[in-house]
Amino acid sequence: MKKTMVLLSFVLVAGAAGADEAKKPQVAAKPVTPTTTQAVKPVAPPQELAAEVVAFDANAKTLTIKGENANQVLSVDDKALASLKDAKAGQKLTLLYQQAKGQKSVVGVKPETQVQPKADTNRK
Repeated sequence: MKKTMVLLSFVLVAGAAGADEAKKPQVAAKPVTPTTTQAVKPVAPPQELAAEVVAFDANAKTLTIKGENANQVLSVDDKALASLKDAKAGQKLTLLYQQAKGQKSVVGVKPETQVQPKADTNRK
């Protein structure tokens, strides 16, 4: 009978220990992966575009230029805003832009070189 009591108490203690482990939350081990550096695409140099200004909206950061068939609205980068603050309709500019996700974004402006009128050499 003593053997049965010892065996029974052993089973009860083992069952209680097993139940206690079942209550503990199991934390899944996170897989260890080496950190990889993502390849960064090199930024393409800006492209030039000769354009005639139709409208400029500094608040919306957009520049509307005259196109061959229809006007185009370009987004304006923060750095280019200062260059465009005095842009007026009809003004001809050379825009520096970059294209991302199908959208042209103005990143700089070069004013067109204005042709100086030649001096009249026929004056007497």
